[in-house]
Order: sequence, then structure tokens, then C-alpha cells
Amino acid sequence: MIDNHCHPFDLEPGLFDLRRAAIDLSEMVTDTAVEPRQERMAPLWRAVLRSRLAERLEVAVDDLDLARAEAVRDYRSYVGGLFSDAGITDLVMDPSWPPGSADRVADFASLSGCRVHPVLRLESIIDPLLEQRASFGDVMEGLDGALSHAYENGYRALKSAVAYRTGLAIVPDVSEQAARMSLSADGPAHRQAKPLRDFVLRRVLRFAADQGLPVQIHTGFGDSDLRLGEANPLLLEELLRTPEGSAAQIVLLHGGFPFQEEAAFLSAARPNVLVDLSLMGVFAPAALAEAIVRVAGLAPPDRIVAGTDGYGLPEVFWLSAILLREAWQQASVRFRQLGADSTWVKAAGDAIFEGNGRRLYRLDEP
Repeated sequence: MIDNHCHPFDLEPGLFDLRRAAIDLSEMVTDTAVEPRQERMAPLWRAVLRSRLAERLEVAVDDLDLARAEAVRDYRSYVGGLFSDAGITDLVMDPSWPPGSADRVADFASLSGCRVHPVLRLESIIDPLLEQRASFGDVMEGLDGALSHAYENGYRALKSAVAYRTGLAIVPDVSEQAARMSLSADGPAHRQAKPLRDFVLRRVLRFAADQGLPVQIHTGFGDSDLRLGEANPLLLEELLRTPEGSAAQIVLLHGGFPFQEEAAFLSAARPNVLVDLSLMGVFAPAALAEAIVRVAGLAPPDRIVAGTDGYGLPEVFWLSAILLREAWQQASVRFRQLGADSTWVKAAGDAIFEGNGRRLYRLDEP
């Protein structure tokens, strides 16, 4: 399996705290509601992880913490075994958090036994510049420099989390003047400068199309500062009608969950749009097979890619990949019951779990 969407994992044995697996901490809002929110997120998924991991370590669930602590004494063997068992061969990784992770790509590869292909997250460039009250010229210079550096250093994709900043209702014809003026607005940095962020995304799509780099765009569920109504993938329709929006390869992360049909529709209607299946299993593991049916029942199989959205704990990658495979098998039964032959189902699965990602990110190229 090619993991189309993931983040850095612990390079040393860390605290086995499953709250870390319940929500993406890379964009955590610092407020008094964080701890209670973490406690509420993904209780079923955490219960499943404990049960499955106890089974793997051949202990009772009540003994899991001690067994895991013993297993990670040989951390290299433990982590490599998880990724091997999950069938993950390649990690398309956003190394923007924690700081310094981009310099340790080789360590992630060595520990996991996977090839690691870095992705440039645009907000890791834009947000610090906004916090510094940088000028428009400095923002553009910083952005263009980062894009060139990423391309020259073998980054395989670009990535935008604008959904969790100012939303996906991008104004495609936003002017440079409006983008400049928005820099003077007050408010939290992560919610500032919508015209600038809209302007930047179109500029990034132009660069991506010229250089043949895919652009991952977060949609649906995700970071804790999310306003879900602003993350519906259908809000991207106007952007997708622009020359840049129709030329660049665009990946809708998280399958737009809970807007799966909307994401699938865009993939079916637009030949340059793909749907990613990551994260859905973490928030709603019992509904993962149905979510896949809703995506793969509309989106062409050659426009769907698999991912874990793994972060922090290596067990997150392991269980997410396993649940995704199991959900695909359940969805396959549904497809065969409808009359799809086994050849079509197998070809679709091979494409989703490996072929599409290998082609999209040009993983066979040096």
C-alpha cells in the first residue's frame, strides 16, 4: 500500500497515549477545551486499536500497556513490523510538524522500512509570515522560494489546509490589491487574510501544473480548529473551473468526510481530481466500508487513493491501513453482489491501494 497522506511518527518510543491518535495535534488550538475534546474524539477507534494491538502482542487488553512497553524496547523491530504487517511500502508524508521533521526523512524511512516522499504544506510557509506581519512582497518571495526549494529537492506534492483557515469557498478572481489589503486585518493569524490565502492557492496551482506536482487539499473532518461547513469540497467548484484549477492534479484529502458524495462527484466530473480515503476510519471505523461504497460507487477507481493520516504513534498507521483494507473487502462484496465481476473489483483495489498513488506521485522516477 502507498500511504498517500500521513505525518511524522515517533522516532523514539513515546508515551502510549491514545488521545494522540484521536485528533491531529499539529494544528491544535491552545484553549481550555482541548483536553475534553481529545477525550471525546474517536472512542470506538481507540477501543479497537487496544483490542487489535493486544491480539498482535498476544496479551489480554488489560495487559496491553505493559506488553507494549516491553515490545518497544527493540523499537526498530517493533515499528518495522507494524508497517510490514500493514503492507505499507511508501509514505507520502507531510513533515511540517514537529519542527525539524523535514530534516529526518531518512530516519523515518529507516525505522519504518518504507520509502518516504515529502510533501510541502503551504501553511507552514504562509502562517509564520502572517504572524510576523510580513509585507505582500515578502510573503510572495517566501512562498515562491519554498515552492522552488521543494521542487528542486524532490518533494512529491504540495498541500493546502486552507479549509481549516479561511475555508474552501475560494474566490478565484481575487485581485492582488485585495490580497495586499487583507494583510492589514486583525484577528487570529490562522483566520487572517482570506483574500491573500485565496490568491496564494491559485498561484500554487499554477506552479503545480507547470511542474507536474499534485496538490493535496484538506476537505471535511480534520484539525481541531475546523469549521466543518467551510470544508465541504463542493465549495471548490469555482476554483476548479479556472485554468489552474483544471490543469493541476488535485487530491481531496479525507474523502471530504462526511461529504463523501460531494468529493466523489467532483472526482467523477473533473478528470484532474482524486479522492483520498484517509482519516475516515479514525472518526467512524464502523462506517468505513459504507464510506468507501459511497466514494467508489461514484468516483472512477483510477481517481481514488488510499491513506492513513497517521501521526505520532506508529500504531495509528498500522491500524488505519488494516481497517482500510478490511473495509475495502467488505465494500467489494457489495460491488460483486451488484454484478461487478471479480476482475473489475481486483483491478479497482490494486489501483486504489497502489497503482494510482504510484502514478500520481511519480514514485518510479528518481
